[in-house]
Amino acid sequence: YDQLLPGDILNLIDRHTMLFVAFENGDKSMLKVIEATAGKGKVHYSSYRREVLMEKGYQPLRSKRFSR
Repeated sequence: YDQLLPGDILNLIDRHTMLFVAFENGDKSMLKVIEATAGKGKVHYSSYRREVLMEKGYQPLRSKRFSR
């Protein structure tokens, strides 16, 4: 999680995927993401505590194609 970059994915396998935008604070405990709400079809910004995402099992991913 410390190495997340804008455009990285946070993936909960077979359930939900979010696009990482930025850390909202200096200690990297709050993450800003873009996600879509199932059923409503709306794409929106959300903020989550890092510890909550980790507890739920979200895995950070970076495409090798777009690695920096």
